[in-house]
Amino acid sequence: MDSASDEEPKRGRSLGNKRGGILMQVSELKEKARIVIDSAGNKRAILLDYAIWAELIEELEDMEAIDLARESGEEYIPWEQAVKELRAQGIDVQGLY
Repeated sequence: MDSASDEEPKRGRSLGNKRGGILMQVSELKEKARIVIDSAGNKRAILLDYAIWAELIEELEDMEAIDLARESGEEYIPWEQAVKELRAQGIDVQGLY
């Protein structure tokens, strides 16, 4: 197995959610990922801890939802504002974020 990359990270963008999940820098992710190399020396797969994989999928789903919302042309409000409005209406939003 080889390290995830020999390149230096370009940015310090964080992955993961702010709801108690795994929050890591891309450089950390690259360090934790393991590359599977076949007998011919070709990179064939990446091994990640399942919890990291699940967080990445959640992050990608969130990004896709944001893109779809923006493309729809509908008006949208920031999550924090939505939480305040729901609380003002007496709706319990605990556990939603």
